[in-house]
Amino acid sequence: MEMSFVEQNDILQLIETMFSQMVKQVFPGKIISRSPWPRLSHHEAIKKYGSDKPDLRKDKNDPNELAFAWIIDFPLFTKQSKEDFYYGSGQAKFAPSHHMFTAPHPDDVPLLDKNPLKVRGLQHDLVLNGYEVGGGSIRIHDPKIQEKVFELIGFTDKQKQQFHHMLEAFTYGVPPHGGIAPGIDRLLMVLFNEPNLREVMAFPAISSGQTAVMEAPSSATPEQLQELHLKIGGHKIKFGGKTVYEKIVNLLKDNNVVYKTYTHEPVFTSKQAAKIRGTSLQQGAKALVMIADKKPIMLVLSGATKVNSKKFKQNFKIKDLRMATAEEVEEITGLKIGSIPPFGNIFELKTFVDKKLGQNQEITFNTGSHTQSAKMFYKDFVKLVKPQIGAFVA
Repeated sequence: MEMSFVEQNDILQLIETMFSQMVKQVFPGKIISRSPWPRLSHHEAIKKYGSDKPDLRKDKNDPNELAFAWIIDFPLFTKQSKEDFYYGSGQAKFAPSHHMFTAPHPDDVPLLDKNPLKVRGLQHDLVLNGYEVGGGSIRIHDPKIQEKVFELIGFTDKQKQQFHHMLEAFTYGVPPHGGIAPGIDRLLMVLFNEPNLREVMAFPAISSGQTAVMEAPSSATPEQLQELHLKIGGHKIKFGGKTVYEKIVNLLKDNNVVYKTYTHEPVFTSKQAAKIRGTSLQQGAKALVMIADKKPIMLVLSGATKVNSKKFKQNFKIKDLRMATAEEVEEITGLKIGSIPPFGNIFELKTFVDKKLGQNQEITFNTGSHTQSAKMFYKDFVKLVKPQIGAFVA
């Protein structure tokens, strides 16, 4: 929600009226404990409750009590730390606590020159029962103040130039403007007394990053790529012009291995894959790229099981083990999570197989995309990959 010629109080009052009416109309069994809603400064909230998201309910066990509150007067700046983008520039001592376009409180503008850490920002957070369910601010519309903020956070002249168009526009008279972005999913989570945000999201994402409902994002079909005049390169270069799928198929053919391939709808989980292949969940060879003692490795296990990190570290003398991020997986294999084949050897990854996978005479797996799979005998897989076999599932 964005508005022109607006002050902070206008935004707070509008949202309070809208949400109060919404609760009354849609959730008549809920009771708003205090009206008008309390407004606490950030300093007061931290000092009194130890949090800028305090739960102000009178009875925290009452699922129908709603305690809305506003947190205002946040500090405009914090001391710059190593995590800040401009750390080490040598020019900046401060970082924006919200973002660099939040307007300072009018009474505190003189402090921009004297003591920036004392400047309050016109930022507002909406809190409900201990959760932040909305946030916004009044934006800077004065070019001199915006330039001063750029200076305080360490902008170089070159970086300021990137916003020259905005600063120039400000000189022609930009209306004061501000707004707020209510977090509808988080608001519904509290209203429905759900323990997890996923329960109220319209399109929750699974571990691979895709939405279970829409199966998106998914791989582009050859027809779609042709329509867009795009050609996918990437991992073909590593395999001498071949795709991962072609590399695997050639490997199987060259070793006279009996196998079967599938082309199907996009799948992103072991359960989806088993269903569409018409095979058991236990047969699925789930390949996970992990980082073990700072080196990438591959773990292969049955789709019906989960990794027991503690057991793996004990059995294979590993000190540190974590899942590779989606970005790391793509960098290491050239592939998306959920499409990784269990052939760690073609990616030059040391491969570990859980012994429970060997209880299957045949295994199935993705072959480098979400739409292609293969089936082969487990004994042939072991001969080709030569993995270390052990016990590391829960």
